[in-house]
Amino acid sequence: MPGQIMISRKQDPSMSELGTSRVFIPETVSEGPNSKLIRIIGLPVVQPDQFGNFISEINNDAFDAVHTFAAVWRVDNMLRRAFRAADENVPSGWQWGDSPLKVHPHFSHRSGAWYRRRSKRIEFNYFSYKTEVIYTCRSYDIVAHETAHAVLDAMKPDWYPGSSSLKQTLAIHESFADLTAVFALLDQPTVCTDIIASSQGDLHAKTFLSLFAEQYGATKRHLNGYMRNADNDLRLEDVDRSMRYELSKVLTGAIYDIFVDVFEIHISDPYCNFAATLNRVGELVLHRLVDAIIKAPESNATFKDIAEIMISNEQDEYYRQIMIRHFGYRGILLDSTGDIDYIPDTELGLDEFCSCPNSNITE
Repeated sequence: MPGQIMISRKQDPSMSELGTSRVFIPETVSEGPNSKLIRIIGLPVVQPDQFGNFISEINNDAFDAVHTFAAVWRVDNMLRRAFRAADENVPSGWQWGDSPLKVHPHFSHRSGAWYRRRSKRIEFNYFSYKTEVIYTCRSYDIVAHETAHAVLDAMKPDWYPGSSSLKQTLAIHESFADLTAVFALLDQPTVCTDIIASSQGDLHAKTFLSLFAEQYGATKRHLNGYMRNADNDLRLEDVDRSMRYELSKVLTGAIYDIFVDVFEIHISDPYCNFAATLNRVGELVLHRLVDAIIKAPESNATFKDIAEIMISNEQDEYYRQIMIRHFGYRGILLDSTGDIDYIPDTELGLDEFCSCPNSNITE
C-alpha cells in the first residue's frame, strides 16, 4: 500500500505534555507536502526523507507545513468516512470540485483562521503576544474547525450565506466545526487514553476535551483561557440569537451532553475499556449527527431540523430518550424562527468562516 508517515500535534500547543503523533497517510503525498485534495502553500517546500516520510523537528516552518497537512488530512478523512457511511453518493471533492484545497499555515500577521470558499483556501494567521508569536496552525482544534467548514461546505453548499438566510444555518456550521474539534480528539486512540486519565472518566470535568483553542483563548479571553467550551448548559433563551457564535453554543452543548450520556451508558460495564469505549462512542455520535445533516433541508436548516431527524432516526430507545431530554432542555424542539434569526443583508455576501472571531466581538 502506498503511503507516508507524517508528524502532527495531538492537541493545542498549550497541551505540550501530549506531544506529537505519527500519522500514516495511505495515499501518495508529494513534496510540499501535497496530495490530490490538499495543498500546502506559502511556506518553503518540504521534501520527504529517504523513506518517503515527512518527519520534522517541532516548531519550525517545515514542522508547521507537515503538521498542518497531516491534521487537515486526518480530520477530512474522519468526516468523509462518516458522510460516506451515511450516504455513499456524497461528493468526493470540495465545494468547487476536485481541485485541491489550498492550506496556508502562515498566511498573515493578524488574529484568527479562515475558510474562504471563493479563494478555495484555509488561512491560518499568526500574531505577537507578549514575548512570543502565536501560530494558529499549531492548534489541532483550530485546524479541525476550519477543515470541518470546508468539508461541510462540500456536502451542503447551500448552507452558505447568500444561499441560506437563517442565522441558525450559519450557527449549525459553527457548531459542527467546534464539535469536529472534539470528535477529532476522540478519533485518536492515544488521546482517548489521555482524556480518561485527565478526566478520571468524568467527561463533564473541565479538561482539554471540551475546551476549544486554549492557547489562542488565553491571549484573547484571559479570564476563560479558551475560546469556547462544548460542555455548557446554555439554552436558546440564554444567548443572543443574532450572534452566530453565541447561538452555535446551544447546539454544541446539546450534542456534547448526548455524547457524555451515551458514554456513561457504555461504561456501566465494570470490565469496559474506558479509552476504547470513548473512541467508539465518539464515532457513534458523530455518525448520527452527520446522518441528520445529510437528511436536513438543503437550505435554511434549523437546530430543530437536526434534532428531530436525530430523534426520528434513532433505533435505540435509551439513546432516543437522551436526545429528547437534551434537545428539549435547550429549547430546540419547541423553537420557531423569528426576525432576529435571519441574516442581515450585510452578511449575505460573505464567503468565509472564522474559527476565532476578534476578542472585542461578543460572538
